[in-house]
Amino acid sequence: MSSQQELFQAVLSEMEPKLSHLGFILNRRDQQYTRVRPGKKEAFHLADIKHRDDFDIVADIGIRFDAVENLLGEFRTDLSVRDKAKTYTIGVEMGISCKAKGYGGV
Repeated sequence: MSSQQELFQAVLSEMEPKLSHLGFILNRRDQQYTRVRPGKKEAFHLADIKHRDDFDIVADIGIRFDAVENLLGEFRTDLSVRDKAKTYTIGVEMGISCKAKGYGGV
């Protein structure tokens, strides 16, 4: 694992207790925390954008309203059932959260 990957994983781990306290569950494979509530799902996603010497961490959030997505899904023939379950009704990218260099240069 590269130092960039280790640092990004450390960021995910550092946030986990704070977000789990609010009911979010970390899915490391998808690099996102989700919280399921009746009729909706909320997600907080982090992406690592790798550069040659550093990387950026970008955050985005999404809210899925099941009633809306299920209705829209009836007309989405381009998506599989599995992909339809991953759609969100509202989402926004919050931009670069931090620029990381090496191990400690956040």
